[in-house]
Amino acid sequence: MNLSVNGLRFVAALLVFLSACSSGGQVTTTAPAGAAQSSEAVATAVLDALTAGDAQTAAANTIEEQMVWLAMAEGASLQEAADLLDEGAGSVAINYWTGFTQFGEVPPVAISSIVETMIGDHTFAVVSLGGTETLRLVLRSEPEWRIDVVASFGSTLAARLADAVEVVAANSGDGADRLRQVLENQRDSVDMASTDVGLNETARQALADLAESLENMSS
Repeated sequence: MNLSVNGLRFVAALLVFLSACSSGGQVTTTAPAGAAQSSEAVATAVLDALTAGDAQTAAANTIEEQMVWLAMAEGASLQEAADLLDEGAGSVAINYWTGFTQFGEVPPVAISSIVETMIGDHTFAVVSLGGTETLRLVLRSEPEWRIDVVASFGSTLAARLADAVEVVAANSGDGADRLRQVLENQRDSVDMASTDVGLNETARQALADLAESLENMSS
């Protein structure tokens, strides 16, 4: 899966911002062997991986079931998406994060704050970057902390994600039922995406429409 045009534009803006940020202040946290990683440790690992061009590590710390939804948003058929539930969507996640290095080297960026909050049935960690609230990564407890791509960047793909919801809602059978369950589990992430203070009204409306599509699918 390749990033959409909107996604690539977001990445370009991200890289420009990161290039202007100070590289100091980022904390590396190491958990004892066998211990759960903190949200800060996971966020730091992903940021370090992107700086090093290591899409595989970033992918390993990403919510994998969301990649099935993103694959549909980028053109995968319902059957192909259902197959990913069995085969795993790790390769989709690797392709997604590879897009973050397509424009060149990703510079280091500091984590300025982490705020954990609960929306619906899920606990999230909002990681502010570079001393601003308008650039952030969002993690979700699975219960292990993982990067939540929908909550972090969903506004750039909201219309395409909504199209995928409509496809799933219009179909029946085991594959569609399993995909419906996966998509329903992302509703809280869509709501979290809408809390981004940096969104414009167009993006907010797109996320509201996406949330409505998920609600209609469930009813």
